[in-house]
Amino acid sequence: MGILIVDDDLLSIKLAATILGGLGRNIFQAMNGVEGMGILNSTSISLILTDYEMPQMDGMEFAKTIRGGQQYKHIPIVLMTSRYDITHAADNAYKVFDAILHKPISRDALLGHVKNLLYPER
Repeated sequence: MGILIVDDDLLSIKLAATILGGLGRNIFQAMNGVEGMGILNSTSISLILTDYEMPQMDGMEFAKTIRGGQQYKHIPIVLMTSRYDITHAADNAYKVFDAILHKPISRDALLGHVKNLLYPER
């Protein structure tokens, strides 16, 4: 099972992919939520990292689409954002996302959240 990184910033994708590369999972990349849904529908994914602000389908709409269906709602979703007001958003982000990381992403914070979500029993 793989990890899906959805972000319209290639540098952010590359950084997250490099950090997560040692976990032994396939890394899949998408530039927006529409592309992310396409990958999700064709690949076995165990964790999603998504940016908040993206063209076509932003991270909130992407996460709500996933949570709204039965097939993928169990997959943990981590929001990666440069917006510091997001934790207080009217959408109540914590009901949609399993974790929120602020950019620039810290290696330790990303790995900590990912390991807690993928291997909660450890």
